[in-house]
Amino acid sequence: MVLRNAIERHYTDLCNFAERLDSQIQGLKPTSFNPRDDLLKESLHQHLPRSPIWKNLPQWDSLQLQIAEIKSEIGEKLESTIASDTRLNPMLSDGETAVVPGIIGVLAFQAEKWAQGFKGLNLHDDLISEPAEEGLVNLRYGFSRMGKVKQEHVAIIKEILEDFELRLKEWEEYLAFEKSYTDTNRVRRNMHDELSVIILRRVVRGRCRYCPI
Repeated sequence: MVLRNAIERHYTDLCNFAERLDSQIQGLKPTSFNPRDDLLKESLHQHLPRSPIWKNLPQWDSLQLQIAEIKSEIGEKLESTIASDTRLNPMLSDGETAVVPGIIGVLAFQAEKWAQGFKGLNLHDDLISEPAEEGLVNLRYGFSRMGKVKQEHVAIIKEILEDFELRLKEWEEYLAFEKSYTDTNRVRRNMHDELSVIILRRVVRGRCRYCPI
């Protein structure tokens, strides 16, 4: 009975580790292990040395670092190109300081959503101007608030957003972003399929140094 319980707990430990690993992957994050999980990872590797998990796991972590780097590059490029756009001069001279960071933030959001295959926001439905003081409106594009701007500036801001949304999809950085997410989805599916078999089977074939027998 003691031996049976030990074997059951060993398999439970491995299945629980597989669930935690799958949860991290579904959350689009680099994998992170505590010292005990490192031992369980070693144990699972010894049980299943030929599993595709061990080929895909380093690819996954590499892709997450790559995505973070590209995201940073896109953010920096948006900051430099938008801040230097002369069409924004009327807003800046009138002290409408929330417009530039608002545009940068929402375009960075758009790039990430598009790269993942989502629709993102659209100017027709999500660019909202609400009356404020006389001659002013509160402008926002989806979640991104651009503060109070003059009514006549709304058309310029919309033109800039429309222009950059078209240009953004042609940037080398964006195309790399899109490819990284495509590769991420492929690796995630492969990992999830393998981990699901471990989790649902409940008994892990093979042996490791921590097996009770």
